[in-house]
This record gives sequence, C-alpha cells and structure tokens, in this order.
Amino acid sequence: MYLQRSSWILFQTSGKRLNYSLNDKHKQYIYTRLTILDQKYCLEVHLQLCKSFLEIGRTEHHWPEEVQLLSKTDDYELCFQYLTNYIGQLNEQINQYETELTTQFGSYSMIPISVNQVDTCLKEYVNHQRQYLVTKNSNQLAKLQDEIHANKLYETIMTSYPNLNTNQFIDQLISIRQKQTQILEELLQLEIRILYKFLPSDLDQQEKIVAVIA
Repeated sequence: MYLQRSSWILFQTSGKRLNYSLNDKHKQYIYTRLTILDQKYCLEVHLQLCKSFLEIGRTEHHWPEEVQLLSKTDDYELCFQYLTNYIGQLNEQINQYETELTTQFGSYSMIPISVNQVDTCLKEYVNHQRQYLVTKNSNQLAKLQDEIHANKLYETIMTSYPNLNTNQFIDQLISIRQKQTQILEELLQLEIRILYKFLPSDLDQQEKIVAVIA
C-alpha cells in the first residue's frame, strides 16, 4: 500500500504544500487522517460503480458478472435486492468514516493552518494515488455496455433470422472484422507516410490521373 511505502514522501510533500514544519505529533495526525480519507475514498469510488450497476440493471434488465458472482445467483430480483442492500452497507461504512474524521478533528493542533487546508492537501494526494480505481470503474462499465450491446444484437439477429447457422454467421463476422482491421492498418500506414512525406514520387501523377477521370 502506498501509505506504508512512501509516508516520508507524504510528510515532505505536505509540509511544503502547507508551508508548515511538521513535528511528530503533526505527522501522526496527518497519517491517521490520510488513512481514513483513503479508505473513505476507495469506498466512495466503489459505491459509484455499484450505483452505476444498479441503474444499468434497472434500465437494461442485465446484471454484470461481478454482481451475479457476489450474490451467487443470476435471478434479476435477487441480484437487485443484493445490490441494493450492499449499497446501503457501503453508505453506512462511509458515514462511519465521516464520524471518525469528525472525532479526530478534536486532536487538531496545526494552527494557523486550517483543517480544510490540510484535508484539501490530503484528498488531492489520495486522488492522485488512487486514480487507477476510477480508470478501473470506467473499464468495467464499458465492458458491461459492450455485453449489453452484444446481447441485443444477438437477439435481434436471432429474431430476424431464426434459421440462421450461428457458427457460420460468427465465422463470417470474424472474417469481416479481420478485413476491416487490415484496411484500417493500411490506412494508418498511409497516414504515417503522408505525415513523414514518404509517399512515392509517382503518387502525384496518379492523383492527376484520378482527377482527370473524376
């Protein structure tokens, strides 16, 4: 955990940003408060993901694999109930951390630096260290949307073509995708050649011929 391996960096950075000389008591206060803020931040990011799962589940009637594994069922109503209860538990834990932060305020002694200044500094530090969690959330939501889109597309195809050979159709899609990839790669190579002016000298002549034909 970053709190354990780089606490000295935290104290050095915090002292400079706050323009304040930190003694051992200040360092203990900062470290304890940062630990609580870090735990609270992680839960808040996770809570946001769960809320997104819940909203998508309501509108699309589809639960991600993570929810089905945790709830140990693929039943819609049971997954909905599990996720709703889980969100409630996360909110309770976040409120508990808020209480701990309020309680710790009683031991604050870094006057004239305000608590808000310290908290702003620490929150920015946590956000920087835990930014990967936000990225992970975005990736999970994108994956879920892709799954939903794929399911809808499959259902549409099966409804429109009930006698369709699915294996043959999938092979055709793969073949089309491979050709698209090849074309995109060729276009990318062409763009790179244009960028670095590596186009063959006879291309201008080819363009003139095309222009005359057009």
